[in-house]
Amino acid sequence: MESLEYLLRNNFQFQRSFYIAFGHDEEGMGQDGAQEIAKTFVRKGIKEFEFLLDEGMFVFSDGFPGITQPVALVAVAEKGFLSVILRSNGTVGHSSMPTYETSITTLAKAVSKFTSDAHNHFFGYGPEKRMFEEFALYASYPYKLVYSNLWMFGPILAKIMSGKPTSNALVRTTTAPTIINGGFKENVMPSEATAVINHRIHPMQTVSDVMEYDRKLINDERIELKIKGDYIEPHPISPYGSDSFGYETIRKSIQQVFDNTVVIPAIMVAATDTRWYLKFTKSVYRFSPAFITQEETKLFHGHNERITIDNYLKVVNFYHHIMINSNRQHLDPIKVKDEF
Repeated sequence: MESLEYLLRNNFQFQRSFYIAFGHDEEGMGQDGAQEIAKTFVRKGIKEFEFLLDEGMFVFSDGFPGITQPVALVAVAEKGFLSVILRSNGTVGHSSMPTYETSITTLAKAVSKFTSDAHNHFFGYGPEKRMFEEFALYASYPYKLVYSNLWMFGPILAKIMSGKPTSNALVRTTTAPTIINGGFKENVMPSEATAVINHRIHPMQTVSDVMEYDRKLINDERIELKIKGDYIEPHPISPYGSDSFGYETIRKSIQQVFDNTVVIPAIMVAATDTRWYLKFTKSVYRFSPAFITQEETKLFHGHNERITIDNYLKVVNFYHHIMINSNRQHLDPIKVKDEF
């Protein structure tokens, strides 16, 4: 809003319609916020947007081997969301005379199979492949050699990426046991035990693919699987070439605000409100204009969550450029960095 107010105070004339949508419940699936805004667009007869930009990835100052420049990750796809309930039934009885297996031990064996890399990786089939190909243009030796020859080094990179939580999330459907319940009294074997497994689904899979994989992974007919609540299919991959107006507008705006920054397509590993607007455009992007370190990502939803004053100024300046750069049919080449 600060960026928009500045433009209006300086009599900036919009040649194209520009919509700002503020939802209030993104953390709660956006059903009363973004979903209602999307319905309002429909009632107004709006059928298509040139592109959509929502919160997303950041400008990172570190964390990419061989790259000394800051890297801006613009998410061109978004992982799906699925929670699965595992249920095990057993015989109720006194703990002094236990059966060989109980509902809890049966469930525990199933849950133990859901490690962070339980699902196969898809390195080389999604936007992360383009990400490394772009890295090759800026990396130092020997990383340039590795990034330029993914046909040879792809399996090695996939294994390395699988070893870190942040990069592992880019190459596969992630798996995390988050809730477990069973038993109510210390000397009684419970009749039932349940657990919840949360998945963030890679764009190369669907909800049904993940459910089928989970069944095969458990391989135990005593375990019942059921989808918990609402789920979200992975979002389609948006265009991110030089002929994409939306992506190039964002790229240009980033490079006008963040000096010497490499702009790379990526996957959004968390959920955003963009799912409610997919019907309006195929060009959906997720980027948050803040300069952070890998260590600072630990502040998200944590204690003392914050951004620096410099980042606040960059946020305002970035949206100033987004509105100006979007207000035309074709992009002009970047000439100089400018501030407002």
